[in-house]
Amino acid sequence: MKKKVFVNHTNQISAQWSAEKLKAASEYGEIVDLPCPKISPSSDEIEIQNLAKKKFFEIMNLSPEAVFCQCEFSYLYALVTLLKKQDVTVLTASFDETDNSFVRFRKC
Repeated sequence: MKKKVFVNHTNQISAQWSAEKLKAASEYGEIVDLPCPKISPSSDEIEIQNLAKKKFFEIMNLSPEAVFCQCEFSYLYALVTLLKKQDVTVLTASFDETDNSFVRFRKC
């Protein structure tokens, strides 16, 4: 049986998350940290697209149940577009505005 995987594609490793956030993520499966790439301000659109494609294949090799993405915006847009075309569940985090505490994951 294939294990369920939750890909954390952000620049914050899951070991730094709150208990609530860890619990919510673990409902999608085992958490796998896959940090966002460093994006040079001089990178052009083609470089961003190529980087997103490379990371897309890396993510897909993990057979994710869901992918939590928070990265540089142009890269994020390119990657999420690729993931959504494959019907991968893509998530973002929702936080309480008063104390910035994690509330839930929201589908993109």
